Amino acid sequence: TKALDVVNMVAHSKWGADKIITLFHLYRSLVRSKLDYCCIIYGSAKSSYIKALNAIHHQRLRLCLFAFRTSPVDSLYVEANEPPLDLRRLKLTLQYIVKLKANIDYPAYNCVFHPLCESLHDKNKKCIKSIGFRVQKHVEDSNLPLDIIHSFKNSKIPPWELIKPVVDISLSEF
Repeated sequence: TKALDVVNMVAHSKWGADKIITLFHLYRSLVRSKLDYCCIIYGSAKSSYIKALNAIHHQRLRLCLFAFRTSPVDSLYVEANEPPLDLRRLKLTLQYIVKLKANIDYPAYNCVFHPLCESLHDKNKKCIKSIGFRVQKHVEDSNLPLDIIHSFKNSKIPPWELIKPVVDISLSEF
C-alpha cells in the first residue's frame, strides 16, 4: 500500500508529474516489481486471488494514464504499452524455465523437469499442479528448444582465486 500511495501522491492533478516519464517509472519500479515477485509460485493460485492482483494493475494503469474508471482494460494495455499480468507471469515463468534448464545442479531442477507426482495429479484434479506440469503446454506451444540448451557447471575455483588476465591497452592511445 505504501508503493500505491506514492504513485497516488505523484499523480495528483494540481502538482502531479508527467504521466509518461515519472508515473510509469514509479509504477514499474514500485508496484509492478512487487506483482512480479514470486509470480512463478503464485501463478497457480485460484483465479479469484489473481483477479485481485489484476484489479490493482488496472487501477494503477488508469491512474498513470489519467483514464476514466470505465475505460476498457484492453485499451489501457495498448495505451500504456504494458502486457496483461497473466502474459507477464507466463513470460517470467518461461524465462525461469530456460534459466533452470541451463543449471542442472539447482535444487529445483528435478522437481520441474522430472516430477515424481504425475500420477497424483491424474488422480486428484483439485491438486495444484507443479510448475513443470503447468508450463509444459506453454513450452510446447512456444517451440522453445529446451533440449539444445547447454548446461553450465559452476567452477571449482572460487572467483577470488582466479588469475587476473594481462590486458595490453596501449593501442587505445591511438
